[in-house]
Amino acid sequence: MKRAMKPIGLLSFLLVTSGGFSAVWAQNPRPSMESVLEPKKVGDVREDNALKMKLCFCPAGKFRMGSPLDEPDRQDDEAQVDVTLSRDFWIGQYEVTQAQWKAVMGTTVKAQLPKTKKQMLSGEGPDQPMYLINYDEARDFCRRLTEHEQTAGRIPANWSYRLPTEAEWEYACRAGTKTATAFGDQLSSRDANFDGNRPYNQVEKGSFLKGTSPVGKYPANEWGIYDMHGNVWEWCLDGYRDRLRGGIDPVGSTGAPLRVLRGGSWDFSGKLCRSANRFEIPPTLRLNYMGFRVALVQSKPAK
Repeated sequence: MKRAMKPIGLLSFLLVTSGGFSAVWAQNPRPSMESVLEPKKVGDVREDNALKMKLCFCPAGKFRMGSPLDEPDRQDDEAQVDVTLSRDFWIGQYEVTQAQWKAVMGTTVKAQLPKTKKQMLSGEGPDQPMYLINYDEARDFCRRLTEHEQTAGRIPANWSYRLPTEAEWEYACRAGTKTATAFGDQLSSRDANFDGNRPYNQVEKGSFLKGTSPVGKYPANEWGIYDMHGNVWEWCLDGYRDRLRGGIDPVGSTGAPLRVLRGGSWDFSGKLCRSANRFEIPPTLRLNYMGFRVALVQSKPAK
């Protein structure tokens, strides 16, 4: 079992909350842009950004997306397709934390609460995942982070932070596995933060935290990525359609009326935390079990 690495220390958190990007940048020397272009391998982690956000390397490759017909509790919109991801990319080792959100966006999870629904606070702290954010807010975080990193010379102009596509998300979640989860064909609340009273596929019942947990408290998958199952649902870039797209670098239209969430959360059952499970939702909603992680990607070359 891989040990979680602390996402952000107290000193960094104080810098973030007091001075935002400028304070953090003062502590982090500017790396060469060559670092993003050097050959990498699975298991490599980078944190050469203003937030010291850890990113895991995902190599270009092929995989079968979706679930087989005999997978317990599969849904009709998970029909398998073959996918090729033509470019290497990086994905957040953890969900975006509340400290990182405040550094970029200047708000807190309490500030995101609807005034009439204070009971929706489900976890608070610098290392807790950020939630109560809608699709456009998550994309705005990525846009701002990209602008800061490009201006600082940390990433080239043809690299950017954005939400992962469904295909990128599932590829990173599976980390080479073909089972229902990255941990096999069963899932208990020892593996992930979800409602342990409803484990997946005939596993004994377990704990139910009734809220988020600090990121990285549960085992990582084989590529060193944490919390792809449970804790908070994660926004993907794609608009929802009831049939998965296959092919090369697939992505659903961002103009669709619904967006895609992946991964399950603390308030849902184990079957909804499966690698292939999909959840469609209006992009304007903010709920206390919905967060996101970022991908760092290279733009497609112009044809």
